Amino acid sequence: MLRTATKRDLKLLRESFQLISLTPSAQYFVLTLVRLGNSMDILEVIKRVERANHDIRYWFQIEMGHAIERRMTDLGRSLPIELLRISRKKGFWEDSRNERSKFSRKDLLTLKHLDNRALYLRIVAHAMIGAARQGDLDLLQRLTQHNYRMIARAAAIRLARLAGDAGIKMLQSTVAAAIERGNGEPFGLAVRDAEIQRLGLAELW
Repeated sequence: MLRTATKRDLKLLRESFQLISLTPSAQYFVLTLVRLGNSMDILEVIKRVERANHDIRYWFQIEMGHAIERRMTDLGRSLPIELLRISRKKGFWEDSRNERSKFSRKDLLTLKHLDNRALYLRIVAHAMIGAARQGDLDLLQRLTQHNYRMIARAAAIRLARLAGDAGIKMLQSTVAAAIERGNGEPFGLAVRDAEIQRLGLAELW
């Protein structure tokens, strides 16, 4: 399906997506929908993860995130406000499961099953990174400090691609804040990867 489906199958894919369960075997179905669909389809995938009342065991979460990021970049649309709302929640940056009392209700992620947090964060963050444009550099800069290293890395590379040397300077100016957050190591690795990509020393994508 992932290789053979075309735009002609999109209507059927959308209808079927509402009927299937998000089981491990459905990963390729979701990837196919992401590859062919638009930003509304990607938002629907995110909503399905939000509403799931079971643990979604996707083995390759990072690949799913990268596929969503690539598709959002290819679509070239503005960053959906729904994603920005999620990124403003404290629960997007910090795990509420251990210290729930420190989170107000509005700061919590709207997840029915909290074990899906990692998958949810990856697909939301990579969707934002892929959709980010010149006006979203500050958001990318903040995402480079995310605790998930691959999110930080993707944001740093996107920032360098969009803003060039100015993006690298933005990353360098964030070092102190990253260390203060106790996030120095993943941030440092993200900056390294962005500099390598910017200088064309390696093909990272």
